Amino acid sequence: MNDTIPILEQFIEPSPVRFTPEAPGWHVLEIGLLLLLLLAIFFVYRNYRKNKYRRTAINWLENKEKQLINNNNYSGLVYTADMLAKQIGIQKYGKENVASLQGREWIDYLNKNCPSVTFSTADEQLIRSVYNPDIMPDKQQAVDFTVKIKQWIKKHRV
Repeated sequence: MNDTIPILEQFIEPSPVRFTPEAPGWHVLEIGLLLLLLLAIFFVYRNYRKNKYRRTAINWLENKEKQLINNNNYSGLVYTADMLAKQIGIQKYGKENVASLQGREWIDYLNKNCPSVTFSTADEQLIRSVYNPDIMPDKQQAVDFTVKIKQWIKKHRV
């Protein structure tokens, strides 16, 4: 047993392996990945800034919704949500394309620019009821319409 120990002492221990890449291809890959990361950050930030109007509109509508529901003004809620959608439409698609739309044309326009949210004939009648003092929408109708408008604001195509 003592004979094997002197043999083991003669071995030369190799130098430790470095964990940094030496080949130039690794440096090119690192730079490429860094550029991709910076590009991704740029696009995410640009998209965030581009959609600021959506976040602002939804926050404004939510505040207005609370205020109008507390006052039991459901016609005002429908009117406010509809006018906000129209203002956004005018801003994003042009006054000449949106300002004159009403009734079925307005509903078709909303559906065309956001297929994931479907506005119906009932929504059209709800909007028309705002201008008729004899017809008052109930709370659930107003809230449902406002939810649809919020979804439209979030998802409409620009």
